[in-house]
Amino acid sequence: MTTARRRVRSKGDDPTDRVLAVFDLLGKWFEAPGYRGCPFINVAAEYAVAGPVAVVLDRHRSWVRDLFAGLLEEAGHPAPRATARQLVLLYDGAMVAAHLDADPTAAQDAREAARGLLSPEPAPRTASRG
Repeated sequence: MTTARRRVRSKGDDPTDRVLAVFDLLGKWFEAPGYRGCPFINVAAEYAVAGPVAVVLDRHRSWVRDLFAGLLEEAGHPAPRATARQLVLLYDGAMVAAHLDADPTAAQDAREAARGLLSPEPAPRTASRG
């Protein structure tokens, strides 16, 4: 089991908390000195997504989707694969926003959006930052 999986699974027994913990881990990464975005997204922007680069990118993307889908399956979510794809969009968007906007709180915003996806009740609206 990878370090990230261990950290997520250590966040308690509630599978929803484990899903949200992925975004907490992102937030810690965003706060680290020298954060320059996701290396996989950066590589995809610089190189043709084919050949050996595509293999590595596909492997990583599958790992992230499978992490979310597995946590959602454990939670008994009715549509784990579809919701995992939506969570990956939030995950990717948070990494890009944290880098381009130099804003480590992007992880918190993504976490709250993820909570909305996982909650049967609508998520509360927050004020726009401008």
